[in-house]
Amino acid sequence: MTQQTHSTSSVSNDDEIDLSKLLGHLVDGKWWIIGFTALFAAMGVAFALLATPIYNADALIQVEQKEGGMSSLLGEGASDLFASESSASTEIELIRSRMVLGKTVDKYNLTTVAKPNYFPMVGKGLARLTGNQNSIAISRFEIQKAMTASRFV
Repeated sequence: MTQQTHSTSSVSNDDEIDLSKLLGHLVDGKWWIIGFTALFAAMGVAFALLATPIYNADALIQVEQKEGGMSSLLGEGASDLFASESSASTEIELIRSRMVLGKTVDKYNLTTVAKPNYFPMVGKGLARLTGNQNSIAISRFEIQKAMTASRFV
């Protein structure tokens, strides 16, 4: 005789979330959570205090035509007859002044930047917070012959 066994399979839902078990895990690891939160909060505060603030500014000049006097009374058609200067000539002068400024900067090597040496990562922020003024060693300082009698500090 053969015996057949019938197994009853119980259907279980594995995709349910047990909130009490989840809360228990969070309570068990509360010191880890508090520790990591405090660590990253301290790192954020240190970065905010020690980072060098960076400020940027940019300007754009727009030249508008002057209108007034007799030309505004006569209308737009007659204003061309009395126009003494066009807006294009003013804009051309602005561009020329930038070109002259660029040539002057290149001629006198005014792009040289001198910076003090700080301790890596936190040195500049610490110097800014404590108010320390560092000195800069200048290896080359060229002046005109007429200025040799002057004292430079």
